[in-house]
Amino acid sequence: MVEQALDLDKIFHALANQYRRDILKRASSQEQTAKALANLYGLTIAAITKHFGVLEQAGLIQTEKRGKERFARLSNVGFMSATEWLNYYDQFWNDHLDSLTRHLEAAND
Repeated sequence: MVEQALDLDKIFHALANQYRRDILKRASSQEQTAKALANLYGLTIAAITKHFGVLEQAGLIQTEKRGKERFARLSNVGFMSATEWLNYYDQFWNDHLDSLTRHLEAAND
């Protein structure tokens, strides 16, 4: 459980930054290059590469170097971990809200 928590910490840390969230959104439709993103955001390629590193450590992207360019594409590993965690709480709240609904319906009868 602690190992999963560390992974979730990395995932949510990665998602806490607006540039990294936008990188993920853009990478969902096609591979992104560090150079193109640096130009788009007005950042250095080194800064984008650091963002890539955080996203890659979280399992949200995979990167590949081709020639002088670094490409990023989505990876499902981090998304699956976060989804499992969020699904637990989704089910928790659905169960509790269903229970509340039943209680309120019984009180009105």
